[in-house]
Amino acid sequence: MATRGSGDRVVLRLSRSGNDFTASYSVDGGATFVDGKSDSFVALPEEVYVGLVVASGDNSKHATATFRSFEVNDTPYGFVQN
Repeated sequence: MATRGSGDRVVLRLSRSGNDFTASYSVDGGATFVDGKSDSFVALPEEVYVGLVVASGDNSKHATATFRSFEVNDTPYGFVQN
């Protein structure tokens, strides 16, 4: 998890190799990444759904974030707004 102050740009990356996933983050626009957490999952299908979420980690506090772009395999995707 990358925690930064308001207005700071953080680039998040989720990489998959088979059933192994690694979450990384960058604070320099994606030039370098710091590995965060790695996990393995049993028998995941080849195609999985991904999304973005923000949480405060404290049920008594709200959290906000602004997501400016979203890419999968270097292909940009738009956001669905409800």
